[in-house]
Amino acid sequence: NNIEGPLDLMSGIWKIVGGFPVAQSEWCPYWKNNVKSSDDRIKFSYYRYKAIDGGIQMLVFCANTTAASIDGVKVDLGEGCWNVLNAETGEWEKELSFLPFSYKILYVTK
Repeated sequence: NNIEGPLDLMSGIWKIVGGFPVAQSEWCPYWKNNVKSSDDRIKFSYYRYKAIDGGIQMLVFCANTTAASIDGVKVDLGEGCWNVLNAETGEWEKELSFLPFSYKILYVTK
């Protein structure tokens, strides 16, 4: 019964979410958004924030819903060309890869 493992994991997620204007954003869950993905087994939900200057930012949660590894996933969030940064690793991503039942959190800007 090790509480430190889950708390360490959640601490990183809370920091990412806490650094995004969630309260001023629109929640777009996977079952109700217009995301187009090259692999339907990956589900995308996101917070969409529109700044005063018109800039758009998204905090995207994506998850592999299967026991298979999935590589080369391309995604269209529906508003043109985007810069995609992995919020956990700080690395830019063009195509997404997932281990079985894994997730990613992405910062996306236009």
